[in-house]
Amino acid sequence: MATRQDKEKVMRGFRFAFVFVLLFSFLAAPIFAAGHSALLNWTAPSDATVGTTYSVYRMSGACPATPGTAFTLLASGVTTTTYTDATVTVGTWCYYVEQVQNSTNSVPSNLAGGTAAPFAATITVTVN
Repeated sequence: MATRQDKEKVMRGFRFAFVFVLLFSFLAAPIFAAGHSALLNWTAPSDATVGTTYSVYRMSGACPATPGTAFTLLASGVTTTTYTDATVTVGTWCYYVEQVQNSTNSVPSNLAGGTAAPFAATITVTVN
């Protein structure tokens, strides 16, 4: 089992260039009628090895000072440094990622979030 010092060492090598982007595009699946998605990108830590995976966590609301119990696991076993959350709806969301090596999770990445706003209404004016 990893000690706190081991986890802190991993965190120093686990610097995220964590980017949160809201993509305002319509999805083909009618179940996601809101049409929003969030694209998460991060940089692999310097100690990542073949077989390293990532776990993505999400919570509703503004990002707190530190990760806590309000986050839920959104995806595990992610093998790339990008993930698309196609289930995001209108509101404010916060994310973090953990590296997983040999069934051991790193400390959480930095927190990153954003707000998905409703789409603007489209109007048509007909002048007679």
